[in-house]
Amino acid sequence: MVQVSEEKAKIVVVGVGNCGGNIITALDPYKIPAKRIAVNTDEASLRKTLCDVRIHVGSSRSVDERRGASGMPDLGEKLMEDDVGKITREIDEDTDVVIGIAGLGRGTGGGGLPVLLSRLHEERPDTVTLALVTLPFRTEGKQRRRNAQYSLDKVSQTADSYMIFSNELLIRKYRKLSIPEAFRRMNLYIARIVDQLVRLDERGTISIDFSDMRRNFKDGDLCFIGIGRETRRSILESFDTVFHNDYSESDITGGKAAITICEGQESLLKEDEITLIHERLVEKYKISDIYMSIRPKLMVPTATVTLLVSGVKSHYLDKFMREVD
Repeated sequence: MVQVSEEKAKIVVVGVGNCGGNIITALDPYKIPAKRIAVNTDEASLRKTLCDVRIHVGSSRSVDERRGASGMPDLGEKLMEDDVGKITREIDEDTDVVIGIAGLGRGTGGGGLPVLLSRLHEERPDTVTLALVTLPFRTEGKQRRRNAQYSLDKVSQTADSYMIFSNELLIRKYRKLSIPEAFRRMNLYIARIVDQLVRLDERGTISIDFSDMRRNFKDGDLCFIGIGRETRRSILESFDTVFHNDYSESDITGGKAAITICEGQESLLKEDEITLIHERLVEKYKISDIYMSIRPKLMVPTATVTLLVSGVKSHYLDKFMREVD
């Protein structure tokens, strides 16, 4: 057994804007061991969010502005700059990781999240910041996609690492979904991703610790995370499906580092298959820095693989950022 520190990473999850708040609410059933903060300029939406702390930003502005950022990232930036100290005061000095969540394309999330990330970078340089952001549907119009381009550029400059989730790619995959159903599906999927991120250093037969997380996330740039399907047959079968819900068209070849979590029924966590997963990451995907976590679970009939890779490329992101009128 690998000997690691028993002290777990201290993590705070912050949802900014309506999308961020919806995902914070979707996290509620997971009962994650992390503080959940919801931040919004829209007081009515904020009151509906299920979380540990609610923070209304922009309250010092005019009545009209208190209703939200009006879909404008530059206004969202100003409103967040007014009150970002309210948020950082809720994040303890010894916090190891802050996960920021927002939908890009409108005002509060797209404008506010980069301001928060920048302030954390200035005040808490040892805290790792990880941003999870959604990108708008094409049918939401050119202006929202331009807004998302603007905001994503700022997120990429202010977060240590970031992940993108394209609503457009989700609707292409599930063509029969209505737009509200697509939003709900994406919110639930990202909530599951956050649950896995918060539990990265959960103890197992072989474990990873915060130093491994730091090596992956600090200056990790664009990241990919995929959760394989639950299987009753082979852990390799689950690994082969980690890209099934890839909403960024990721290319992990040559990635900076990888964390692989194999968990579930002990009889399915076979050493030879886990070795094959490791070899595939090295030989097929050219990733040399790999951390494995093996977590047997009692009374669980299935097994699954979660793969996290930092320093990846995204074909969708490249096309999205090159879009012009």
